Amino acid sequence: MTELEKFVELKETQRKNKEKKIRIEERLKTESENLKKLMAEITAAGYDPKKIKETLAGKEKEFKEKMDSFEADVKKVSEELAKIED
Repeated sequence: MTELEKFVELKETQRKNKEKKIRIEERLKTESENLKKLMAEITAAGYDPKKIKETLAGKEKEFKEKMDSFEADVKKVSEELAKIED
């Protein structure tokens, strides 16, 4: 490979890399805008995006407590019905 061919090949690689960089930058811009929109939606819904993990943990705990209570109620009713059937 001559020096000229090598230079031409390197310039082509450089051109392709610039195109890739532009696409990556556009994708980053789009993703950043989407993230900003999502954070605005979260804030509009009354949540603090910085505390979303804590909020989620609280909601999961609340859900578990309600499920445990529901399970206990179903078990109690099942036991009462079993007594009546006997």
